[in-house]
Amino acid sequence: MSDAQPSTPSTPWSDLEASGSGLDIEHFLTFLLSRLGNEAQRLVTSRYLEPFALSVSEWRTLSGLAKHSPTPFSQLVAVSSADKALVSRSLQELARRGLAKVDPDPDNGKRKVCRITPAGRRLYRRVMPGAQRRQAEILLHLDRAERDQLYLLLEKLRPAIGAIPLPAGDAPKTAGAPSAPAPAQ
Repeated sequence: MSDAQPSTPSTPWSDLEASGSGLDIEHFLTFLLSRLGNEAQRLVTSRYLEPFALSVSEWRTLSGLAKHSPTPFSQLVAVSSADKALVSRSLQELARRGLAKVDPDPDNGKRKVCRITPAGRRLYRRVMPGAQRRQAEILLHLDRAERDQLYLLLEKLRPAIGAIPLPAGDAPKTAGAPSAPAPAQ
């Protein structure tokens, strides 16, 4: 019988070098987060939204409006973590259904101010308890310390991602510039 201590499980990230040369694509952080997010949207989020005929992007837009209404369109884009075109389409659908309203900004005619309507607020209040319950079901697979650690680690990574300089030639595309294929996640 051995007195050896059990070792901490090794992960593909355990002995990570700055070059990342030992990583396979299925171990990329972006790949793992994308896969988890896609599975959660498909198996969890979309199921609690189906009875209300809401898409995930419409729900995110409605939630942003519920928390920040009235808000400039640009702020709604920022809080939804989606691209401008997707938020615009979602907002148009919510407005068509009478759940949101978009008006010209009285201080700047070029900008739009977005508001949740009373019907939108009622729908938000109906959807939110189920959304909260489903999110809790996922998170409760982790113990309290794991939930705290995961949250803190994700929050730590967010500003770090924005601080990573782009290599030469990878500058963001400007309007009208030809687009390149998206990099692998």
